Amino acid sequence: MNFLKFLQREAGPITARLLTAAGLSGVLNGLLILLVLSATGLDYRSPEQTQLLLLFVAVFAFFVICRKYLLDRTTGIVEGIITRVRIRISEKVRGAELPHFEQIGASPIYTALAEDTRTLSDSASFLVSSLSSALLVILAMLYIAVLSLPAFFMLGTLMVLGG
Repeated sequence: MNFLKFLQREAGPITARLLTAAGLSGVLNGLLILLVLSATGLDYRSPEQTQLLLLFVAVFAFFVICRKYLLDRTTGIVEGIITRVRIRISEKVRGAELPHFEQIGASPIYTALAEDTRTLSDSASFLVSSLSSALLVILAMLYIAVLSLPAFFMLGTLMVLGG
């Protein structure tokens, strides 16, 4: 939760386009699975199979576009955050007394900055992927509920108990 608060504080309100793209990515991912499931019961020579293949290709292309937009936009946001954090740290370093920094040395400070910025960047990409994956899990649960209500409740119970 702290990371989300940090992102919101540093990046400002997350744009609706970014959240829409993440949601759409999850929905398209679910649709891809439904297309594959519906194609498995058909004869490979049937005309429906060809239509499903073309639909699959179109949905997959749109999924890739959404995912690329998400990753590019998230990378831009995180790079802006990292730049602002580095500037703030530099301002604080300039205001600090020199003997303290001479005792510590430059290497540990640079190492800490590099590791923290890498962690921040990795976490943001993970967050975007997690949002899309969570939506996919919700859609899969709804699909299971349509197929079998007892299986849905059993799976839901196992997910709650499993954490």
